Amino acid sequence: MVSHKLHEEWCVKLGIPREICREVNVLIDIKCRKHDVGRREKFVYAGAGGIRIPIVGKGRRYVGKTVKGVPIRMMYVDVEDLIKCLKRFYGDTIPDSVVKSAILHHFLDEIKNILENQKVSLNAKEIIDEVARRLELLKRFNQRAFHEVYIFLQNNVQRVVESVLKEIE
Repeated sequence: MVSHKLHEEWCVKLGIPREICREVNVLIDIKCRKHDVGRREKFVYAGAGGIRIPIVGKGRRYVGKTVKGVPIRMMYVDVEDLIKCLKRFYGDTIPDSVVKSAILHHFLDEIKNILENQKVSLNAKEIIDEVARRLELLKRFNQRAFHEVYIFLQNNVQRVVESVLKEIE
C-alpha cells in the first residue's frame, strides 16, 4: 500500500476535498479492512465466453496466460463487500467524491504492487493500463467514476508513477 499521505495528495489533485480523502483512506484500510479489493490471489477464474471457471492456486502466476485459447483473468467477490461497508457510513447513495476516492485508493495501491513486483519492464502508461485491467471489477462500483479516475491517472501518468516510486526507494 502507498502511504495515506500519497493517497491524499493525488486524491486532492483529482478535485476531492481533503477531508473526504482522509475519511475514505481510514475506512478502506482500517474500518472496512478492504485495502486489497481486487488484489487477493485466492480467486482466479478463466473467462470462457462469459462463463467463469475457477482455477486452483495463487492467481498472479496465471494472469495473462491462456488455457486452450481461453484468457485467464482475476475475478474477485470483495468489491461488493467494499460497497456494503461504504454504504454503512454514507447510506445507499454513496457520494461521487467517495466513490472516486475509493477507486483512486485501489489504483495507487496496485501501481505500487506492480512497481515492486514487476518481472518485465513496463512504461508508466502500460502500468496504468495493467492496473485498470486488474481492477476491472471496480467498474461495478461505478463505471463512470472508474473511467474518470483512469483518465485522470493517464493524464498524470508520469508524475503518479514517479511519486509512487519515491515511496518504494
